[in-house]
Amino acid sequence: MDSRVARRRRCIRFRTQEAGIKSQIPGPKAQIPRRVVTRAGILEFMRGHSLAVQASVSPRGTPQAAVVGFIVTDDFEIIFDTVDTTRKVVNLRRNAACAFVIGGMLSGDERTVQVEGITDEPAGADLERLKELYLVRFPDGRARQLWPSMIYLRVRPRWLRFSDFNQSPPAITEFTF
Repeated sequence: MDSRVARRRRCIRFRTQEAGIKSQIPGPKAQIPRRVVTRAGILEFMRGHSLAVQASVSPRGTPQAAVVGFIVTDDFEIIFDTVDTTRKVVNLRRNAACAFVIGGMLSGDERTVQVEGITDEPAGADLERLKELYLVRFPDGRARQLWPSMIYLRVRPRWLRFSDFNQSPPAITEFTF
């Protein structure tokens, strides 16, 4: 068995001092991780990435995933653009449940964020505000705005897990929104 899998199976949970956060670390008794993970630190980690794997559920109930460019707001909302004829849009309009995995793609960096949330299509002033944030990160998105089928989707998180296996013992921090 892979040692990381074995470590994860031995994880125990404890409450940290920051309200609403649960951390998991392996071992027979809870210990405070060497590095304390904060909301600000997780947000910084997420913003350090521009691509993520987005997953949705097809009308047949099977999983579908795609790589998307994204931004994240101060409230951990994930914003991305896409063409409204894609499988992800068809899926998300039928079932708004969505998941993301951010990170874990750099050699030697075993940190990821997993997010589960509900998708919507912002409109009006809310859409304009989010598009401006998106276009700061992706200036090439201005040209895509001219595409007749381009839309913007927002995922409002319900659950988030940050896993850091770069440290030993590993730190796993969860939030519910």
